[in-house]
Amino acid sequence: MTQIIIVDDEVEILAPLEQMLTQEGYHVSAFSSSLAAQAHLQQHSVDLALFDIKMPEMDGFSLLKSVRAKMPNLPIIFLSSKAEEQDQIIGFTLGAMIISPNPLANICYCSAWPPSCAGIRSAL
Repeated sequence: MTQIIIVDDEVEILAPLEQMLTQEGYHVSAFSSSLAAQAHLQQHSVDLALFDIKMPEMDGFSLLKSVRAKMPNLPIIFLSSKAEEQDQIIGFTLGAMIISPNPLANICYCSAWPPSCAGIRSAL
């Protein structure tokens, strides 16, 4: 089963994403704390990561950097309603696949999904 981690401090974004992906048959680990997610990722592997950019404890960019040491090829997608052009540049420079300014819409149109996560596009 495909393992996905979602990290977003906004529960109103986190909960519906978790529910949609779980209903599509993915195993989802959802965290509203970036530090808890970081600890989880030190112990568990995942197939896809969905990170918010701006979070209070640790931003998504720092989380991406910490994850890259253990999982250098992990596809990481930034979901952020506050994504600005500078955020996009930083994210892509660090190796993110996509940055979606609308976490529940535009992400569906990316063609760079890993094969094990292809069904996520239809779920979102």
